[in-house]
Amino acid sequence: MVVFDHHKLRALRMERGYSLAGLARRLEQKTGLRVTRAGISCWERGKNLPSLTSLIAVAELYGKELGYFFKDV
Repeated sequence: MVVFDHHKLRALRMERGYSLAGLARRLEQKTGLRVTRAGISCWERGKNLPSLTSLIAVAELYGKELGYFFKDV
């Protein structure tokens, strides 16, 4: 089974030195996606899953393919 790996989302943000608010701002500037820092925090903690649209925007921002954010369990 393949599942979303929320740890990778946080790891990428930390590697880039982005705050939650900074990532939200960059997503809106680069992709037009409006998301709150609380929303991103929920994704990173595995409380909520990002929508496909949101995940595509995040992948574009980080230069990753969608498959990067998933793992086999």
